[in-house]
Amino acid sequence: MVYPVEALSIAGLVLSPCVSGAAYFGLHHRTRRRAVLAPRSDCLTDELTGLPNRQALSNWMDKNLSARRQHVGRIALFMIDLDRFKEINDERGHSTGDEILRVLGRRLRHSVDAKRGEFIAHAGGDKFFAFCSFSNHRIVPDFLARLRRALSRPVRLQGGRVTIRANFGVAFWGDGAPSGETLLIRLNWP
Repeated sequence: MVYPVEALSIAGLVLSPCVSGAAYFGLHHRTRRRAVLAPRSDCLTDELTGLPNRQALSNWMDKNLSARRQHVGRIALFMIDLDRFKEINDERGHSTGDEILRVLGRRLRHSVDAKRGEFIAHAGGDKFFAFCSFSNHRIVPDFLARLRRALSRPVRLQGGRVTIRANFGVAFWGDGAPSGETLLIRLNWP
């Protein structure tokens, strides 16, 4: 494990009659604990968008879809695929594509409500995944409308504005469904 430089501290100097002049460098237990725990949360966040990443998506599915097997209710999984994103990268450069993903990531983050059982993740490239829990079918169109609104506004850049279009796929998970991975397979996600 690699520790951040600022986490290192000299715990004390050890002088031994057998090894003269040996120094002991250690980590204070609280500092070490923070250093060990910090990388774990970073590993679950997409650096570019600040959203949960593919591993966080998998963890969320493992936790929430298996836990819901005993409860009444369903979950809708939306796959969001940005149109012509490769063309944007090719024509305007990867830095422009990265800025667009950062803006869309912020918008999508603000359009979901974790308290209502909603979740959004950036799975890499031009793909996002969103979940919503529902007991009433009217919730799903409302959730989809919020996601579409987040993506429909043009992204303002230094060189003008870019309008992004997206395709949405949806799969439903209900009581007794085999697994969350099955949802991804139904959406044709590798």
